[in-house]
Amino acid sequence: MPKINVYVPDDLAAAVRARQLPISAICQMALRGALDREAPDSSVRITEHIETDLPFSPHLASVISLAPAAAARKGSLTVDSEHLLQALLDEEENLILRGLDHLGLTRASIQKTLDLVVPDKAPADDNDVTYGPAARVILEAAVADARLAGNSVVNGANLVWALANASTGYAADVLDHLGFFQVTTHQALGLIEVGVGHTNRYAPAGQAAILTELAKITDRLARLEASLSSSCS
Repeated sequence: MPKINVYVPDDLAAAVRARQLPISAICQMALRGALDREAPDSSVRITEHIETDLPFSPHLASVISLAPAAAARKGSLTVDSEHLLQALLDEEENLILRGLDHLGLTRASIQKTLDLVVPDKAPADDNDVTYGPAARVILEAAVADARLAGNSVVNGANLVWALANASTGYAADVLDHLGFFQVTTHQALGLIEVGVGHTNRYAPAGQAAILTELAKITDRLARLEASLSSSCS
């Protein structure tokens, strides 16, 4: 993605770093907001087309705004699951990506599989791309998952779980091919995002929950490795 330099006073820069705020996502939201005020009917404002009383996290809002461009690069005039997954990679700063990296689902491996699986067509103009029924279903599933988890916002983990279970597009196939359901669980996915974002501030009980779930994942991987080794011998 192109880069834009933003200059801020020293005290503001120090405060932003101390709070570990998602700088890129916040700036993108501000710029999108300015554009939306001039073009209120913009098709990227998907939150106007789904029923939710939960806000999207800044990172996730940025992912949603980047998905039409991801679809356009592949020549699609409607956003589907693979374009939301690509937008998650394009946004770069979503906390859940760091957690997936640690589980072996690296950004590079996801990108490579997307490039192999998703067909290439003649690029389209991202201004012509819209959010169709498939994308709305996926985002509604992410909202429902956030409610089920008791979240105050819809976050990257909610989207990833919705993508892994999507019935349209290629995202579910990509994640399944990379062993998504073999290395994580629904509960662990949510805890991973929380753990990555609040490692130094999390309460002992929360830390214990995260470690418990990660221990389950480690044990599962060990059993899979042992099974593969025995079948190859």
